[in-house]
Amino acid sequence: MDGAFGLWVKASNVRKTLAQGAELADSWSVDGHKTLNAPYDCGIVLCRQRDSLVTAMQASGAYIQYSDNRDGMMHVPEMSRRARAVDLWATLKYLGRRGVAELIDGMCDRAAQFAEQLAQHKFRILNDVVFNQVLVACDTPLQTQVTLANIQASGVCWCGGTEWKNETAIRISVSSWATTPDDVDRSVKAFVDARSKAMSESGVSPSAIDVSPDIPLRGKGIKYAHVEEAFVFLSMTQPFDNYAYLNKETGEAFYVSEYGDSDELPEDIEDNEKYIEVPHKNELDLGRNLVFDFVGSQLPDDFDRVQGIFRSRGAYRRYKVLLDSRGMLQAWYDFEQRATESALRKWCRDNGIQLED
Repeated sequence: MDGAFGLWVKASNVRKTLAQGAELADSWSVDGHKTLNAPYDCGIVLCRQRDSLVTAMQASGAYIQYSDNRDGMMHVPEMSRRARAVDLWATLKYLGRRGVAELIDGMCDRAAQFAEQLAQHKFRILNDVVFNQVLVACDTPLQTQVTLANIQASGVCWCGGTEWKNETAIRISVSSWATTPDDVDRSVKAFVDARSKAMSESGVSPSAIDVSPDIPLRGKGIKYAHVEEAFVFLSMTQPFDNYAYLNKETGEAFYVSEYGDSDELPEDIEDNEKYIEVPHKNELDLGRNLVFDFVGSQLPDDFDRVQGIFRSRGAYRRYKVLLDSRGMLQAWYDFEQRATESALRKWCRDNGIQLED
């Protein structure tokens, strides 16, 4: 059983039922580097059958000498290693069972505080917050991405991005015993400020866009967020890896992925009057050409360098590193958000899709 950092919940008298049944496994792995704040390369393997562990790990050779005491190389992949276990032993020795339980409960309480306060500020909490993980989203995927970038740039707290049930999200992982209620208060304010900045800099007003009169609009209108979520799912991979289909009248999206977890498609999915395939960002010219437009107008001295970056794999990661070094990463996110929303709204108009927002 891969316990990661969650298996430590068994030490909590309040939350131990979250891992009910884990004790029935034959072997377990668990990390020390998150929950216990031990060094990153510190992990634990527990095996009910000692002989099974030794058989899997033991190296053989005439030159290998065994001692009369416990040989570490009989239980781990390496034949030599630094004494990682000392750090973990010292942590457990100092905390004791009660201390570990208090540490677990403290982090979980701070996660619950995060969820409650963010929900009060109209952020969407996507998961049931029962441990130390909180998944947060704004009204649209792009707003979530820009808000996350603003949070990371704030210096108040740090969290990463993720995908949860095909939705772009911000992942809060409370993994430090030192996090206080005041820290959460300051972090929630940073979330609110980051979202406000993202909204104020979006620069797109739906009321300013004229509806094309020559294509009839269908239904009462669907939410722009439904279109954007499908677009983000499709465009986070290479073309033809993911597909997304949108019901023009209800906004319901159906997702197909080459990597699994695909939706069951309706039998009438090929009815072009009812469903439409969502375009990849490259089809809307929102790929590298958008990058070149931005660099040409904002960083002309780096244009040749950026062109070179996009001739090899991993281009977007290296491009963002360059932008960050120039202090232009946020400007790029804002530019990309405005261009994407404008292009998607135009695509909806061109295909007779009525948006209600």
